[in-house]
Amino acid sequence: MSDPPPGVAACMSLVHLLPYGAARAASHTGTSKSGSYTPADLASLYRISPVATSRATIGIVVSGHDPSTPAQLAYYRDYFGLPACTRGNGCFREVGQDGSTRLPGTDSNWVSETALDVQAVSAICPTCRILLVDADSAHASDLGAAARTAARLGATYLSLSYGSTRSLDDNRINLADYNTPGVTYVAATGDHGYGVPTFPASASNVIAVGGTTAKLVSGTWRQSAWPGSGSGCANSLLGGVTGALQELLGGRVCASGRPVSDISALGDDQTGMMFYQGGRWWSGAGTSLATPIIASLYALAGNHVDPQAIYDNAAADPASFVDITSGSNGSCANVLCDAGPGWDGPSGIGTPAGLAGLTSSGTVAAPLTQLSTGTSFTRSGRRPVTLRYRLFDRGTGSAIAHVPVRVRARRGHARFATVRSTFTNASGAVVYRARPQRRTTYRVVFAGDGVHRPATSRTITVRPRHR
Repeated sequence: MSDPPPGVAACMSLVHLLPYGAARAASHTGTSKSGSYTPADLASLYRISPVATSRATIGIVVSGHDPSTPAQLAYYRDYFGLPACTRGNGCFREVGQDGSTRLPGTDSNWVSETALDVQAVSAICPTCRILLVDADSAHASDLGAAARTAARLGATYLSLSYGSTRSLDDNRINLADYNTPGVTYVAATGDHGYGVPTFPASASNVIAVGGTTAKLVSGTWRQSAWPGSGSGCANSLLGGVTGALQELLGGRVCASGRPVSDISALGDDQTGMMFYQGGRWWSGAGTSLATPIIASLYALAGNHVDPQAIYDNAAADPASFVDITSGSNGSCANVLCDAGPGWDGPSGIGTPAGLAGLTSSGTVAAPLTQLSTGTSFTRSGRRPVTLRYRLFDRGTGSAIAHVPVRVRARRGHARFATVRSTFTNASGAVVYRARPQRRTTYRVVFAGDGVHRPATSRTITVRPRHR
């Protein structure tokens, strides 16, 4: 292709350029706040503990290279008293879409997007590492290649502030670009309200992020659905409604396929985040802002193995999310565009109220020094096949006993789904007997326990015995 396909663009809203002093004043205006939020404001809004930290790598995919990014990032972090994040200290890394140091030219349509994304990650998770991958262009194939590179180079959380309403066939081809095991993909739903969901947010294994309005009034945050937040029904060929989401919605929203969004965060261009670009302060918003916010919260929660656990967590502990019950993003006469109690299209299950709802286990580990974790996964027998899993401390070899794990299975090209939630025994072991009717791939996921790191086992593929 010689030109970018329609709709492959950053999902960003910018409001008027704010003078330095005015932007600073706007973030400190008494009991009612509107616009230009700071890292402290966002920590308050999403109830982030001051001791929550992560050294995870968050991958950010953009089009083109802006040479000003490191300096702008340094200025933002220094201004708000955040730790330095540079190439020199290993916190910041920038590569081309093939992973090399060969960087593309500047894409003027994306320089503000780049600045907003790296600074939003910094605001939410200042201890996280940032991997910025510059795609050669805004073509879907280049952005997808950059996403694959980010996962290959170790990013376990990907922030994707772009979307396309390209044809279904094109999107099916690109599904493989956003499907690396052990990576949480977070994508913007778009800034044009109810309609055709954008890809990659519409893929079933990607967390689709909508936008909200948030204002602090008399010491209380008040949130509603943002009219620009994208929502709708994705085609079933991009992945159907499965597991907890199916149970939550009961098939009442989309006849087939996947409803969008999953979750939401700050998006309104009247209540945006203060960021620095081009020598001035701006207030940036849109689902472009909501996406790196949610990706960074996932990183703080330590969940790069089961991002869809948010549905189970919301059902088990409704207080782990703020239910968005007001606002609309279009005319559809149902929950796909009208916010209300429970799940709705513009805001999904709501916004995070702390980190517990984003974890794979529903609990947040204490910020202790983590020890490395090891696993072994073996099989024996023919039918049924016996799968044995052992979780152990790699340093001492001792068992990690009585901790929750999930046995997960994938059939065909579907995403992994939990088939058993259980606990390791006193020997750190789990035994699972499988009798699949067709070829099935299994793995076991451990979310971490505050002392040991999360771990995902290698996969084992079981084929049914032919008679």
